Amino acid sequence: MKPLTDKAVRKYLERYAEPEATAGASLAAGGQTWAALLAIPAYGEGQSLFETLNSVPPCATGRVLVVIVINEGIDPPRWAREANTLSLDRIRGQGLEALDEHCSIGHHEGHDLVLIDRTGANALPAGQGVGLARKIAADFAVALWAHGGTATPWIHCSDADALLPGDYFDRPRHTAAAHTFDFRHECSAKDEDVAILEYEIYLRYAVLGLRAAGSPWAWHAIGSTLCIDARAYAQVRGFPRREAAEDFHLLTKLAKVGAVEPLRGAPIRLNGRVSERVPFGTGRAMQLARERARDAAPLLVPAPGVYASLAAWQRALADLASRTTRSVEQAAIRAAHQHQVDATALLAALDAIGARAATEKLLPNQGDLARPLNESFDALATLRLLHALRDQSQPEVPLAEAITSAPFLDPAVREAWDDREAVRGALINQERRSLR
Repeated sequence: MKPLTDKAVRKYLERYAEPEATAGASLAAGGQTWAALLAIPAYGEGQSLFETLNSVPPCATGRVLVVIVINEGIDPPRWAREANTLSLDRIRGQGLEALDEHCSIGHHEGHDLVLIDRTGANALPAGQGVGLARKIAADFAVALWAHGGTATPWIHCSDADALLPGDYFDRPRHTAAAHTFDFRHECSAKDEDVAILEYEIYLRYAVLGLRAAGSPWAWHAIGSTLCIDARAYAQVRGFPRREAAEDFHLLTKLAKVGAVEPLRGAPIRLNGRVSERVPFGTGRAMQLARERARDAAPLLVPAPGVYASLAAWQRALADLASRTTRSVEQAAIRAAHQHQVDATALLAALDAIGARAATEKLLPNQGDLARPLNESFDALATLRLLHALRDQSQPEVPLAEAITSAPFLDPAVREAWDDREAVRGALINQERRSLR
């Protein structure tokens, strides 16, 4: 077995990894090396899981290993338990070799497959959900790589409702903590097409608003689109054990130890389905869309002005980092005037989330201030500021109003509102240009 030389990885595997990582290390001891690895959590999935598996493309440099964690919580709903049982039976019917009590390895459609069973007596603890399921698969992957079982440190993470592009494993990687693939939501039910399109339009609008504001946290946090460096993953202690938003919180931590960079190319196709698997995200958004359709209510999104206020605060942080002023209040007021936003409302929102006080505590520090200021005001703090601005002074607006009035969107986006597909295409084009 390959000795561990990376201190952060060794510490992570010894202290923080899930028990399934031991099976990853044992598999590596067999001497086989995989060229690429894909980690997928599956909860109550049916045919979509096998459609995802069938979409896994080959890797130009060698065999692909897919790690699936079929999981459920304690006392799961009947539909989820039955779907899990059917999936387990179907995969096991292809012939598997046991790695330990809950892990086994076999083959599926040209690639190798590790099945991790976290159902029944081995169900996930309450409240840990998809975050723990992702962590189990990724921890297995880290151990496998650390002991020589995979050729690269990249852990591809996706979901059981995603269809992968043909060059998924072959795009060049850069020096980064994580990469994100582009995505495209699809929906087979005609009455839901507009809902999922509008949800994706909102996601892209929000990221472009963050980029226009100069936020360093302007990326899509979608668990099915991630590619993570195992060393960075270990450094930040892996996926948080959460029922939702585990992707957002992991990327926030990863962005503090390295870059989060998009990978251009064909998108991952995501199923825009109604789902109760997590309390928010795409599935929950589709549930809410059905309710809005029933009530003829529009999708409400952050007003464009909140991103102008965020831009002012980012400017204030830059001024503080350069030590042109040592007063948080003065820096915020000056930046608010430059960006033509309400300084009083900005300061009130900052105080509501404790950002002004947190920033003031950092100012006496010697040396470079830019990094501690940016890391203190991270992706979560950014989201909290946008919410505070929404609640105190700038309420949400209908998506149509946001798209047609946002000054940070290209004219081609604003002028295409009557054609939602054209809006999505124009937003994608603007996103790609903004990365150059």
